[in-house]
Amino acid sequence: MKDAMIHSDDTSILALNRLIVTGRDAESGFRAAATDTRDPVHARLYGEYAAQRARFVADLESRVKDLRAEPAKTGSIAAALHRQWMDLEAGTSDHVSQTILHEVERGEALAVTAYREALQLSGLDEISRAMVQVQYEQVQAAHDRVKQLRDRGTLAGR
Repeated sequence: MKDAMIHSDDTSILALNRLIVTGRDAESGFRAAATDTRDPVHARLYGEYAAQRARFVADLESRVKDLRAEPAKTGSIAAALHRQWMDLEAGTSDHVSQTILHEVERGEALAVTAYREALQLSGLDEISRAMVQVQYEQVQAAHDRVKQLRDRGTLAGR
C-alpha cells in the first residue's frame, strides 16, 4: 500500500507541476495579448483570463506543497518563444486583434490538451483530480470563448 501511495503522489506531483508550467505560460500569454491587442474588449477578457490562470497556479502550487513536494518555478521556453512570436506577428500585422486571437486560441488548445492528459492519468489522487477537473472545465470554456471570437472575426473579414 505504501508503494501505491508513493506512486500516486509522484504521479500527482508530476501532473500538477506540468499544469503549473502550463498555467504560468497561459498567464504570461494572456498578459502579453492584453498588452498587444488594440481591442479594449479583448484586452479586458485577456486580463481576466490571466488573473484566472494566476489563481489556478496558486491552487496547484498549494496542492503540490500539500503533497510535500516543490512546485515548478518557471514557465516553458517554448511558450516564451511563442509569446515573442505573437509580439512580432502583432507588430507586423494589419489585423492585430485577429492575429492575437489566433495565437491565443492556439495556446489555449495546448492548455486544454495538458489538462485532458492530466485527467487521463490513473495515478492522479482524488483531491488533485477534483481540482484539475474544475480547472479543466474553465480552461475549456476560455478556449471555446476565444475560438468563438476568433471565428467571428475570421467570418467578418471575408
